[in-house]
Amino acid sequence: MSALILSNGEMNGNEIFIGTTSDLTAANGQRLYPGGQFNFPGGENTTHVYVLSPKDVTINITYRPFAAHKIDWRETDEAKQLASQMVTDVEKLIDEGRLIDLTDYKQSIKVYNDWVERCSVTLGRIDNHMRRFDRNTSYRSKWDSDNHNWKGLVSDEIQDKQLFKSHINVAIAMLNYTSSQIAGDTKADVDLNSFKNVLKNWPEPRVIKGVAILKNGQITVFNIAVTQTSEIYASGQDDNVSGSLRITNIKPGVSFDIVSSNGADNGKVAWFLYQ
Repeated sequence: MSALILSNGEMNGNEIFIGTTSDLTAANGQRLYPGGQFNFPGGENTTHVYVLSPKDVTINITYRPFAAHKIDWRETDEAKQLASQMVTDVEKLIDEGRLIDLTDYKQSIKVYNDWVERCSVTLGRIDNHMRRFDRNTSYRSKWDSDNHNWKGLVSDEIQDKQLFKSHINVAIAMLNYTSSQIAGDTKADVDLNSFKNVLKNWPEPRVIKGVAILKNGQITVFNIAVTQTSEIYASGQDDNVSGSLRITNIKPGVSFDIVSSNGADNGKVAWFLYQ
């Protein structure tokens, strides 16, 4: 592609009119003052140029090549294959997380923590690949800062295993979110903004923990994060809690109640909310 450039010589002393039709007039022509020039777009397709002038003039005609369109590497097949591979690597980790067997509880904790470390290494490798997409990401540091390792929260193994299941689900949810981020961050800029608008409203998984003191076997915990679908667990933390604990009276955006089967319980309770 190139542009046809026609110039009115500075020494001509008169304006001229130019165009591409034989019935050229001052009304339908492009006015050029001495020293002025006009670029005909798609100049390689222009076969005739007409000049209207009151006297003999000197005009200059040149062709100027357009700069070649630079292809965004992120639009190439190589980039698309790399982006697809990174998403696939994360999806494989998600599948592995879903298959962690909790039958042997102590062994499952070791398997899980090893999995957490492999997730960290994989996300670090992806951070390096993202530089090729002109992106400075921090997937690994975000994963590590969330401290996904598991050491157990309560002494009762049955209750702790339930908390562990929720902890695994939180880690899997975070990987799902990261996979979506990778898909967006590897798009060319022309598509990135619209994808980010979607991500702005993509809720990150929330995990909230706290402690409460039972009074006559129950306590109302106020927390705006609670929803009707929240998973909430509670466990006694001292000898003043002897009854079985259950969650009841959930009020979305307001509170939930922890109730003991022993109305005399007045001990400390740890609670764990996953949304």
